[in-house]
This record gives sequence, structure tokens and C-alpha cells, in this order.
Amino acid sequence: MSSQADIKRQNPQSVGLMVASDKRFLAKPEFRIQLGDLISEEARKLERTLNGPDFALIGAFLQ
Repeated sequence: MSSQADIKRQNPQSVGLMVASDKRFLAKPEFRIQLGDLISEEARKLERTLNGPDFALIGAFLQ
């Protein structure tokens, strides 16, 4: 896969695509950067979600 194609490629949204990408990235050492980028982006998404309003502690949970 070329760098230009990587830039234009959308982030995989389904679990199936994510797993397939992970397997491909784990299979060869030359994909370590892409795997690291994929994991980092998913960690950032998780952090944004957990810090968002849907997970805000309110009312009885605060002391």
C-alpha cells in the first residue's frame, strides 16, 4: 500500500475491518508504524469518548 493511498484511505470503522487490518499489520515488521498509528488513533477516540458528556459524573457520584 502506498503512502498516498494511506492518506486517502478512511479509518476502518467496523470491528471486522479493524481486526483484518491488525492481522495484516502484525504479520510483517514493515507495518509496525501503521499498527502503532491505528492503536494510537483508537486510544485517542476512546479517551475522547470517556471524557465526553456521555460519561460525565454528575449528582450522587460526586462528593
